[in-house]
Amino acid sequence: MSSRALARAAKTPYRGTYFDFLSFKTHADTDGVPSTPSIPHFYALAAQLDHIVRGDERSGKFSIVAMRGSDVVGALSVNAAKEMAMLRRVIAANARPSRADLESPAYDLRAALK
Repeated sequence: MSSRALARAAKTPYRGTYFDFLSFKTHADTDGVPSTPSIPHFYALAAQLDHIVRGDERSGKFSIVAMRGSDVVGALSVNAAKEMAMLRRVIAANARPSRADLESPAYDLRAALK
């Protein structure tokens, strides 16, 4: 996010809850999340899409990648802000890494962008 956008957000007295750029920036800097999406949305996503878990859920640091066929269409990360940033880039680029690659936490997501 640009410094200009953050400066403008700082001048806004009530920025809302879900799109508060300053809150996003603060939490991203500490590998946290500003808010928790509603639980029904997690269940709806799981019901509609095939998903891949990257990392170890028991460690408290993992990502869930949502697939529709061979397309990466969504992602959620827990305590993994850097991986979430890469997954956003993969989705935006319409990259199609293989399922086997996505299932491997050792797979460098930057390879999918080449």
